[in-house]
Order: sequence, then C-alpha cells, then structure tokens
Amino acid sequence: MKKTITATLIAGAATAALMGAGTAQADGVYTDQDRIYLKVADTLFNINVDSAPQAVRWGHAACTMMDRGYAPVTVAAAMDALPEFRAVPTRATGYLVGAAIGAYCPWHE
Repeated sequence: MKKTITATLIAGAATAALMGAGTAQADGVYTDQDRIYLKVADTLFNINVDSAPQAVRWGHAACTMMDRGYAPVTVAAAMDALPEFRAVPTRATGYLVGAAIGAYCPWHE
C-alpha cells in the first residue's frame, strides 16, 4: 500500500512539472538540438508546425524533471498520464524522453 501511495504521489508531481514547465524560447525559432528532437518527435507523433513548440516544451520539461531527480521511466509514465498522450503507446513516450536526453540533457545518459 505504501509503495502505491508513493508511486501515485511521484507520478502526480511529475505530471504537474510536465504540464507547467516551458521554455523562454520564441515559437518557431529552433536550435539544432530542437531540430534533432523534433525529427524524432515527428517520427513518433506526426508533429506539425502548430504542435512543434509544445513538443519542444515537453522535451525541456522532461529534462527539468530528470534534473530534479526523477528517473527517465518516471518521466515517461508522467507523460503517459497527460491527455495529449492518451492515444500514444507507452513505448513512444519512452523514445521521446530518450530523444530529449540526447538533444537537451545528455548528462542523463
């Protein structure tokens, strides 16, 4: 029971961090790291121009969560809990977290 409560609290905190995190970057202005990340995101989720800024924010939010001590698997689980990811296979969110690590926070490799 204690593990279930702890897991629920971690997932809730992680989900809140994902929903609230963002970058100061202007929409439509992408770095080389953004382009690499978006290429993976597009392959997984068919990202279009309108949703690319949100995808970049998800990548940065994933790194922020890992910087705060969350494991990549916990970050992927938190992403799965978001409404935007309900129809996405769990494996795809794991790849997205991996792409975020490669593009934005390689120190988590």
